[in-house]
This record gives sequence, C-alpha cells and structure tokens, in this order.
Amino acid sequence: MTTRLFDAVTFDAGNTLFTERRTRDELYCDVFADFDVEVELDVMARWRSEEHAAMPERVDGQPRYSEAWFRAFVARLLERAAVTRDAEALRLALAERFVHASAYRVFEDVPDILAALGRHGYRLAVVSNWSDHLDGILAGLGLKAHFEAVFASAVVGISKPSPQLYRHACARLDLAPERVLHLGDRDDNDVTAARAAGLSAWKIDRSNPRDHGADVVTSFRDLAGRLIPDPPEGH
Repeated sequence: MTTRLFDAVTFDAGNTLFTERRTRDELYCDVFADFDVEVELDVMARWRSEEHAAMPERVDGQPRYSEAWFRAFVARLLERAAVTRDAEALRLALAERFVHASAYRVFEDVPDILAALGRHGYRLAVVSNWSDHLDGILAGLGLKAHFEAVFASAVVGISKPSPQLYRHACARLDLAPERVLHLGDRDDNDVTAARAAGLSAWKIDRSNPRDHGADVVTSFRDLAGRLIPDPPEGH
C-alpha cells in the first residue's frame, strides 16, 4: 500500500481554478471609457502593473485587496490619467465588473478533479490574494462546496507573498504544513511563499503541456494523476 504524502491540497483562485472571461486591463479600459476617460490597452497594462507594485500593503489600516486599498489604487490610476472627478463612482463601477461569477469561467477539468480528490479523502481549501467577494464568486461558479475553507487575503488581513497567509490557513485547518500541498500559477506568490511556510508547492502551467518538471503540472488531470490512483478520464 502506497503511503500518501499529503492530507490536504490548497489552491490559488485566479488562473488556477478559474480565469476572467476578459482581461483585467480590458475591463479597466472599458470602465474608464464609460466615464469618458480613454486609455490605450498597453498604457493601462503598464499603469496597473506599476501602481500595483508601488501600493502599500495596507491602506487606512485595511489589507491589500480590501475596499480601502482598491479606492487608493483607482485614485492613483486616475492621477495617471490626469482625472480628478468621479473617483468613487468609477471604483464602484469597476468593482461591479469583478464581484460576479459571470465575469469568470472555470477551467474545464477543475470540477471533476476537485470532486475526485474529495472522494479520495483529501481536504481542500483555497488560499488566494482576493477581495472579500471570493466566497460568493466560488459559490456562483459552482465550486464552493468542494472546499472546507476559503482564505482570501482581504479577509485574513495577510497577502501573498507573505508565508504567514499559508501558516494561518494550516493553523485554522489544524494541519501540519508538511502534510499540505499548494497549487498555484505563480512562482513568487504560490511556490516560493508556500514552501517558505513549510508546505509543498507545485506550479500549474497550462501553456506548454510538453515541457514541465516534477514540481509543475500542466492541468488538473495531471495533478490528479499524481495524487490519486484512478483519476477521471478526460472528455
């Protein structure tokens, strides 16, 4: 009988379980245009990247990805566009684009594999940099029931790449970190940070199914093939 290495698997949310139907930069450009602020897509991508990197971890005592944090983030983008009006209305319009499950699509292999992992006794949870709307998004996408717990950074008050978010999750689940595997799409926030907290961590990279190593999976079916003896077959 093979000894199982892990008792639980935690997952990042965006680009791991699901992805936006349209890119964030496109959505930001659309909302800005609704307020008569025209920004080219490549310019918006640069502004968002630079301002995101420059933002502090907390704003008015509230953590990253909280409402206060996003209010400050949008204000900085408007400063880039030399716009001083409608900041709060624009922020609310942006929030409306991201809080509903209809803005996202679940990767095709995710539901079946989550169900299979659960049947084989793995405890499942989500550990993600996200707002306090993550629970509702997962529920709307039909994924929430698979997870014992959801740890969104804006709710916990700690964001990746801090290993403390992972330590918090393990403590709440009453699991030793070494018995937990984390899966996510980023080297810094998912692999490096989770390992620093004592978890095992694999990266999911769907872009090249022929080029991956021992710590990279190319799909959820690939993940299942490594964790359970009879993974569901693809369609």
